[in-house]
Amino acid sequence: MKKTVTGVLEIGPDTLKLARVEKGRAGQEIRAARVVPLAGADDAAGRARSAFRDLRLSGHRLMGAVSRQIVNVRLLELPSTDRSEISDMVDLQIGKHTPYSKDEIVSGYKVICGSREGYSRVMVAIVQLPILRQRYHFLDEAGIDPDSMTVSTEGLLALCARAVKAGEPGTLTAVLDVDTVHSELLVLSGSDPVFNRVIMAGAGAPGAEDFRARVALEMQRSIEASQGEVPGRALSRVLLTGAGAHDKELAKVIGERLGVRCEGLDLLDGRGGPAVKDAASNASFSAVAGLAEIEGGPAFELAPDTVRAKRSLAAKARALAAMAVLAAWALASFSVYCVVSWMLAGSRAAAVSEEMAALEPDVRRLERMREIVSLVMARQGDAGMPVALLAVIQGAIPDEVRVSSLDMNLPGESVQIQANAANTRQIREFEEALRASNLFSAVRENRTSMDQGSRRWVFDLSCDLEVPR
Repeated sequence: MKKTVTGVLEIGPDTLKLARVEKGRAGQEIRAARVVPLAGADDAAGRARSAFRDLRLSGHRLMGAVSRQIVNVRLLELPSTDRSEISDMVDLQIGKHTPYSKDEIVSGYKVICGSREGYSRVMVAIVQLPILRQRYHFLDEAGIDPDSMTVSTEGLLALCARAVKAGEPGTLTAVLDVDTVHSELLVLSGSDPVFNRVIMAGAGAPGAEDFRARVALEMQRSIEASQGEVPGRALSRVLLTGAGAHDKELAKVIGERLGVRCEGLDLLDGRGGPAVKDAASNASFSAVAGLAEIEGGPAFELAPDTVRAKRSLAAKARALAAMAVLAAWALASFSVYCVVSWMLAGSRAAAVSEEMAALEPDVRRLERMREIVSLVMARQGDAGMPVALLAVIQGAIPDEVRVSSLDMNLPGESVQIQANAANTRQIREFEEALRASNLFSAVRENRTSMDQGSRRWVFDLSCDLEVPR
């Protein structure tokens, strides 16, 4: 089975993550990954270009995501299930969740589930335009042009939907994806997300004990806030993913702080975990792996207007190129059709010429017979002697007798008939029928022989005409 290659990147303020994802029999799997430091690094664009080249992603589909660390994500419950109404409500809510004007931000939304009857839960993503432009400018310097750009949370949601089993009914499950300098908390009710938050503490920060304590404290505050979204539901478990999947000490600290079961869950198990560990042990590729799982592409399109215009022009250019190729193909096909038609016409003309050449002797003989008939008719006037003669001969021919030649000798006023028959009895019947006509004064059999090829009797008859004067 041929493997389909997809490139996935996640860009944040401190790092750029790149992954080569291949789809084979076992599904999506990260085969190679790179982490490129951005903050304070020399020639970061050159390093990113080199990593992109090492992963051999040029020419393949490239999905991009902006790190949740620099994107404002909100999960909203809206009192409608109509798409157009939801769009209007989201526009109103965006103004409430950011101090910036609409000209200073890029936003998008995705309906993720129906929370209850008549309501929809919507994930809204908002990013400042200057920050987004900086990321695109860096990617442009590195020669990397993603086909789409979403928020990393969408990838994490997609991976959780596939890899995280739903918790006990009526309870909440907290998924903490630990990254290098931050962690992302996702609270699920069953399999539906109800709360999302970024905790500014990661596995790559100095001071492990301080990091674990801060994460546990922020987890406690976040869980208390999330329970306000779904009253009456208690937290039943915490799952640590990303760089925290194998941190048993972190699981112990959080479990003791929250008083619930806390355990690690390797979301990349079977999806390329070894390749990620080779790239960076304290970085999370959960969102990267999840983006590759999204069928049909991401729902968000976080791109500045200039980038969208560039993509639109590129799409139109590709469409025009395709039309040009189609037109060239049509012209070539028409040219081939014309050449073939011309050749066939010439072949048919040659065949017709050959047929006409083969029929020329018969045509000359028929022309001669027509001249004779015309002369006889002109001489006989209204008597119509030749026409009557032919009708009588036709009526006298037995079923198995075939006439091959009929000659009229006007000067001698006689008719010469050449024919063949299956037996001699048919010859006699033909002769008797001609004698019975009042148009012939004598009927003579000149020659009779057996044709060995056709096994038929070939014979000649001479008939004197009884022409009225």
